[in-house]
Amino acid sequence: MITLKTHSVLLAAALPSMLLALAACSNDEPMPTPQSQTDDQEAIAFTLHDSPLSRADAALQTEAVNFGVFAYKGSSATAVSASDQTVMDNYLVGYGQSATQSTGTVAGYNPSGATTIGDASSTADGQSYWFYENLGSSQYTNTDSQYILATNTAMMSNNAEQYLKYWDDDYAYTYFYAYAPYVNGSNTPTFDPATQTLTYKADVEMGTNRSGYSQQYMYAASIVPKTQYGQDVDLVFHRLNAKVRIGFYETIPGYKVYLTPVLEWDKVNKKMTTNPFNTEGEIVAVPAKWDGNSYDKDTYVYQSTPTIDLSDVSNPTVSWGSQNLNNNEWIFDNVATSTVTIATETLTEPWIGEDAAANAVYSPTYYYPLPAGTIENCGFIYYVSFMLVAEDTGETIQVNNAGVYVEPTYTQWESNMLYTYIFKITAAAPAGGDPDAPTIGTDVLKAIVFDACTVTDFATGATQEFEVGSTTTE
Repeated sequence: MITLKTHSVLLAAALPSMLLALAACSNDEPMPTPQSQTDDQEAIAFTLHDSPLSRADAALQTEAVNFGVFAYKGSSATAVSASDQTVMDNYLVGYGQSATQSTGTVAGYNPSGATTIGDASSTADGQSYWFYENLGSSQYTNTDSQYILATNTAMMSNNAEQYLKYWDDDYAYTYFYAYAPYVNGSNTPTFDPATQTLTYKADVEMGTNRSGYSQQYMYAASIVPKTQYGQDVDLVFHRLNAKVRIGFYETIPGYKVYLTPVLEWDKVNKKMTTNPFNTEGEIVAVPAKWDGNSYDKDTYVYQSTPTIDLSDVSNPTVSWGSQNLNNNEWIFDNVATSTVTIATETLTEPWIGEDAAANAVYSPTYYYPLPAGTIENCGFIYYVSFMLVAEDTGETIQVNNAGVYVEPTYTQWESNMLYTYIFKITAAAPAGGDPDAPTIGTDVLKAIVFDACTVTDFATGATQEFEVGSTTTE
């Protein structure tokens, strides 16, 4: 959830020349600095609060880094109109945390000169790491590599200048329409105040393996009445994408298990090969279909070209103009490493949880699929390699490319939903099944099972759990 900190500005009624000058100002000219300011007369500033699922500032900073705002002021209680005055025309609002980040990370935009910058991201005091002042493309000239560089034009504003904006008590309502992440250039989204629609000029894209998994798109809107000027204004961001995460645990008595890199997918022969999968990732999900006898590579169909109708800010609707195809593998990073002691030896590996799904550990990689198209869609095979280590002797058993099929039932993704897939590595009794599977005593290692699926609504935090099957690929 995003909150806009807003305050009024009092302009002396005895200054008609100043009022005339204000009326003649273009949208991007600076507003006059108030001659006297009390606590309820500050400029518009952005601050963030917790969302139902996670801290909103952390989620947006990780997944968007910036967002765009269209703001207007007018007289209607229901929606902006074409005759209303523009306050912000696609302003870029950027994350600007202090540069005391860990080595190799970027803190966001350089906040130097931003008067609303601060560290109280969950406090309604108008001070946060989100700011727009001086983020115009001709104003932001940062060369400090700890921040987003001004030479990174894709991360710059479409406006040459962005000034601090203030509330205007002469208008009964102020309207805010936002999207994330910000889009620079001719393909930037547009907002039409006559129809209250936010339109993407170019197709939003579904994440494509490692280079694109963080593609995430969001939108929000709020109408603020004059009686609430000076109070916090909530902008609840809705996701056009779904969000997918994966976790693992094991139930093999006497052994601990850690994940190792999978091998490479051979697109020609449609199988995993013995060649290392380079250094790109540890877990691979391949879109696939099951014909009753075997699996084959398949293509996922997803919605694209969205238009968001924000005429009812309490119930925005999305229409999709087209459908696209995607048959890329998804590559997930391994789970975090941890340390265990086995046969008196201390080992540090990406160990997974034990005994129950509640103890699952998760890949730090998320994927953001766009919602499913109207055509019947495919499932995904998740390929995982892992090593078992006996707790008493240290004996090891390596399993390469164990695959489990997640059926299309669980891949019909919807916008603004978090999908959590949990996989179990287990030994099945009695002995039998795959003759090539390694055995532990009289049990055959069943390898990997799709054990649990939950779907959580980002807007409410409500979670639904589904019973799943346990199909393991040949």
